[in-house]
Amino acid sequence: SLGAFRYRCIFAFLWVVAFIAVILALIAFVEFKNTLVREALANRVFEDYDAILDACCDAWNAFADAPATIASVTSRTWAKVTA
Repeated sequence: SLGAFRYRCIFAFLWVVAFIAVILALIAFVEFKNTLVREALANRVFEDYDAILDACCDAWNAFADAPATIASVTSRTWAKVTA
């Protein structure tokens, strides 16, 4: 019937929207990870596991202290939030 078809179309549309949102979140995460690796963790040799943890903590803290970097990694030209 037309009603069931309409509900299936709405469900499919919402599924596609949710899928796109997940993909965009993954893209932002990959950009974030690449930024941490490129700026703080690349081309290094670590002595042991604790050195890796310390380097990751230092990289995270440096990233968290740089709001401009966070904005550049997470912003999209097509996504503008206005009050």
